[in-house]
Amino acid sequence: MTEKDEAQATNTAVKTTTRKKATPKKKNYSKTMKQETFTAESGNEYLFTYPGTFFVQQKVVDASMVNGFQDKVLLYEALMKNILEGDYDWDYFDKQIKDEDKTNSVTAEDHDGNEVEYKLKYPGLKRQYSMVEESRTVNGSIAMAEFNKQLMQHVIVSPNIKFDYWDHHDGYQKIMEEGNVFLGTVGSESDFNEVMEATSDFVNRMFR
Repeated sequence: MTEKDEAQATNTAVKTTTRKKATPKKKNYSKTMKQETFTAESGNEYLFTYPGTFFVQQKVVDASMVNGFQDKVLLYEALMKNILEGDYDWDYFDKQIKDEDKTNSVTAEDHDGNEVEYKLKYPGLKRQYSMVEESRTVNGSIAMAEFNKQLMQHVIVSPNIKFDYWDHHDGYQKIMEEGNVFLGTVGSESDFNEVMEATSDFVNRMFR
C-alpha cells in the first residue's frame, strides 16, 4: 500500500468513526402521541391532551409566570383548563377529601401551665397553594412570617389570633408546625398533587 493509499484509508476510517459517534440514540417516546391516560393510586383515570407547542408556551408556561417565577396556582389552573380532558377544577378535587378530615384540633401548653386548644379547618386546595405563592419573596423563597400569618388567617379558626397573640402566649412554633402538617396531610387525600405532577410531566415530555 502506498503512502497515498494509507492516507486515504486513514481519512476514511476517521470519517466513518466520527459519523458513528454522531448518530443520535433513539428516543424512548414519540411526539406523535398527543394523548395519554394516567391512572391515580385511587384508581381514577385522567386523560391528558397536548394542544400544540405554541399553545402550551402561551397558555400554560407564559400564562403561569409572575415576576420571573412560575406561580403554581396559575400553572395548575392552566393545566386543568387546557391539558386535562374533562370538567376539572379546584372544587372537583376538594370534594375528594372527606368532610370529617377537613377539621382537627391541637393543643399547646401555655406559660401558665394550662393547655390551650387550637381548632384547625382546611381552607381548600386553592387557598393552600395560594398561601405558598403569596408568601414568596422577590428571590423565590418563602417568607415564613407571611406564610404563618396566613395560617392564622385561614387555617387556625379558634381562637382568633394574630402575631401579637404570641407575645403573651407560648406554643407558637408547635402550632405553626402542626398547622402546616395539617395542610399537607389533608391536601394529599385527594388525587390533586398526583394528577398535577403527572400532567406537568406529560407537558414537559411533549414540550421539549
